[in-house]
Amino acid sequence: MKDNLVAVPIVLAVLAFFVVNTSVYVLPEWEQAVITQFGRPVGSAVTKAGLHFKLPLIQEVHRVDRRILNWDGAPNQIPTKDKKYIWVDTTARWRIVDPLLFIQTVQTEASAERRLNGILDSATRDTISNQNLVEAVRNSNALLDKIKAKLEEQKRGDFLPGA
Repeated sequence: MKDNLVAVPIVLAVLAFFVVNTSVYVLPEWEQAVITQFGRPVGSAVTKAGLHFKLPLIQEVHRVDRRILNWDGAPNQIPTKDKKYIWVDTTARWRIVDPLLFIQTVQTEASAERRLNGILDSATRDTISNQNLVEAVRNSNALLDKIKAKLEEQKRGDFLPGA
């Protein structure tokens, strides 16, 4: 009988620890989270760092990175408009702006990178194949400088449409 009296508080303490441990989560500054209940998002995304609570065993925390992420494409040989082949190694930076939408559409960073592979590789291939070799590998920013000058003209009001 005495053994049962000692075991009851220990079992209750272990059960209480389990409930508290599964209902509390810490969100670091570099992460965002979406809480799902039975696979469906509950509420809005959690973006503030700190200690947060959820329902134990019913709700699940899906964490996504808030930092700028790196995408590195595979080097490819791409033909230019004048039919000369060049090696292109593409890289990009991206980040998750809306974690709720991210979890609903792509779920993981790995699946997002697979989507980026298709989108960025095809966009790179289209851009390079529509330019002559000279334009694709130029070493000046003359085109960018012209665009910047036109934008400054528009801000000053010197720009005339159609000119």
